[in-house]
Amino acid sequence: MFIVSPKWIYLDNKKLESKKSVLVDGSLIIDVLTDSQIEKRYKNLPRTTFSNHIMMPTLSECYLNIDECDNQHKYNEKMNNILSKGITNVQIVTKKYRDILNYEPIDNLKISYVITLDSSECSNQDLKEMINTIDYYKSDQTKIFSINLINVISFDSELIEKISSICNELNLNIIIHLKELITLTDSHVDKVFKFWDNINLLNNCSVHDFLTIKREWRDYFNKKNINLLIRFGDLNNKNNLDLFLTSINTNYKCILVSDEENAYRLFDFVKIVYTLSPDDKKFDAYKITNCVTTNASSFFIEISNSSKIRKGNLASFNLFKYNSNKFLAEDSNKPSMCDLDNSSLTNVWSSGIRIDTDYE
Repeated sequence: MFIVSPKWIYLDNKKLESKKSVLVDGSLIIDVLTDSQIEKRYKNLPRTTFSNHIMMPTLSECYLNIDECDNQHKYNEKMNNILSKGITNVQIVTKKYRDILNYEPIDNLKISYVITLDSSECSNQDLKEMINTIDYYKSDQTKIFSINLINVISFDSELIEKISSICNELNLNIIIHLKELITLTDSHVDKVFKFWDNINLLNNCSVHDFLTIKREWRDYFNKKNINLLIRFGDLNNKNNLDLFLTSINTNYKCILVSDEENAYRLFDFVKIVYTLSPDDKKFDAYKITNCVTTNASSFFIEISNSSKIRKGNLASFNLFKYNSNKFLAEDSNKPSMCDLDNSSLTNVWSSGIRIDTDYE
């Protein structure tokens, strides 16, 4: 066992606390300790102290397109770049998923694989191959799958009902692109969603393009089991930004994704939000952290207990030097979310393992 002691810990994604440490045994956080508890019971254990750092839960990158990674070397570069941003869970989408599955895994990185089914070319044979692939890896807990539906409106009703049945039976997340519905009338959209509800397609469902659909459609998605995949690139105007923050605060389940972008833009986005609301003193006033931790963990079922720092969870977290970009910052100052960025990230831990990276 060993102890990690930062200056601040964002515990349970609810409160930033000081003078707390985590006791780690193997891959688990055994307890969250005060200094007096350490002195009384654990003073002989190895202890690493980070005097000017914030400990944050592990981050997830969801729905990252890697079609350009056509060999192991390019794949390694992309994945290690993601890891260097403090991300230890990533969902990847590529048309060549069978090739990617044959690549050597990246140590300490948990990956979910997206299998794309396009109605213009999907057949029962494709479903059979999909099932065979998933069945082949069923004993491998490192292989997690989701299903991406392209041209969803054009699927034959019997075929999409079969897809829904398979996904529900195997507990696979279904991804839908709402922009494909934009040309439909409201009455047609209503029929579509009634049909999807009847065949249980929306169970374990994730959707793109929520910020661009008609306001009257949004009620279809205010369900706990529907994820709203929000691209950083779509948060480029005030209307979309306001809708996103309102959605979080009205209990829509939002997940920030980079889709085909090459950079993880969480910290750029956080700075924009706090620039617009500089007087808010709460560390994570808009619950943004949940959009890259607890909400995103639905894609990583067996490691969902890595999305918060608390007793019993996986010891997966990041450490940021909160005053690295603040001139003459005083230790007594309580930090805010906008004090964090990639340059202030100094350490990444994955399931109790400290990862050596170029930025340390």
